Amino acid sequence: PTYVVQRGAVSKVLELRGRVIPLLQQDLFFGADGFVKEVKVRRGDSVQQGDILALLEEPENFAADIATAQLALAQAQNDLEVMKLDAPVKLAEAQLALVQATDALYKAKIKRDNLDQSRAQDELALKQAQVGLAAAQDAYDSAQREYANYSSVSYEDPNSTAALENLIVARTAYRQALNLVTWLTGHATDRDLAPADADLAVAQAKFDRATAEVTRLNAEGGTVERQLAERRILDAQAKLDKAQQAQGKIELRAPFTGHRAAWAVFDRGSI
Repeated sequence: PTYVVQRGAVSKVLELRGRVIPLLQQDLFFGADGFVKEVKVRRGDSVQQGDILALLEEPENFAADIATAQLALAQAQNDLEVMKLDAPVKLAEAQLALVQATDALYKAKIKRDNLDQSRAQDELALKQAQVGLAAAQDAYDSAQREYANYSSVSYEDPNSTAALENLIVARTAYRQALNLVTWLTGHATDRDLAPADADLAVAQAKFDRATAEVTRLNAEGGTVERQLAERRILDAQAKLDKAQQAQGKIELRAPFTGHRAAWAVFDRGSI
């Protein structure tokens, strides 16, 4: 026979029987006992590192615990940010309160000091009151003399009645003028001093408190509040980590990229 020969690749196939063993192989276990809820991959499926392979039945409180911890963490973080923004405002408010307390204390001291002196701070007012008293005294004396002229006349006499009315009016005016001069030349009584002393004590206490608050805010600069807020964040993060760790015990994840080889279920929740 005649054969046609040409150039080309020559293939030689060698068939062998053997067993394939993966370079990386790892047995996986759940972190908790329970019933398998779902198997997400089949034998031979390709998986990426971190993929969920299977799940146990989830206790009802796991999801709630994680949600609660996440909410607490978010709230603590928000509180810290708000505290940082509020720090300058709180200092300004404290400084304003100190200014107001200083003014109130000054006024309370002036009011109390005035009570230790004669009421007649204005000499002109006292002089006018004394002139008024002298005029009222003269009018009262005149009314008394006029009424004396009708002492023997019947009270039904019109002139006697008019004189008596004038006398009453003059006596009232005299007593009012005398009371005014007496008050102006006198000093405050214990009854006058008690409310003023109480007002002064309250004003002093408010001033001391406002001073202490401004001093504290300037010295600390919000450090204490910030440390407390940061502590709450750490606590909330720790609770979230704990809840997530508990959640992770019912999840079986791929430790590396590869293929699922086989499933086998054992007593301790492994597959």
